[in-house]
Amino acid sequence: MNDSRFHIQLPCPQCGGRVILEDTDRFFHCPFCRVRLALQATPQRTYVFSPKDSYRFRPLTYLPYWRFRDLVFVLEADEVRHRILAVSAAAVGFPDMPSSLGLRPQAVPLFFYSPEIPGTFVEPSFPCKKWLKSLDFDLKDRSRPWASSITYHALIGESVSLVYTPFF
Repeated sequence: MNDSRFHIQLPCPQCGGRVILEDTDRFFHCPFCRVRLALQATPQRTYVFSPKDSYRFRPLTYLPYWRFRDLVFVLEADEVRHRILAVSAAAVGFPDMPSSLGLRPQAVPLFFYSPEIPGTFVEPSFPCKKWLKSLDFDLKDRSRPWASSITYHALIGESVSLVYTPFF
């Protein structure tokens, strides 16, 4: 279980000021010009980790990862417990590809995907719905360290996104 949040940097469409959002934000608010916008995600939000400056001019391939962040509520015999669940998994089945992002959110800048970003973007081959089903079955095992006898569990307010990370 992990309560870390990814931060997305983007320019304000009105004034160009740098705005930092959390990956779970649904509304954009610019502190400079006070513009407010609703953020749309169809079918899910897609983000890109920015490569280090020294790698920007190499031919890059971006590999996809599914990321899921949610509140988990667990009913035990006499109380309800909750935690934040944040997990990621490879969205393609390349043999030597790391199985999860494994990055600290504060370590690498994250941006919204744009077709203008140079590089090759690999399409996900592992469907998100299939991964989420397997995650639900795995939830009891993930909850064991903080909940001993689970009677019922529920996920509330899920946030699913696709995160591309650069490889060269």
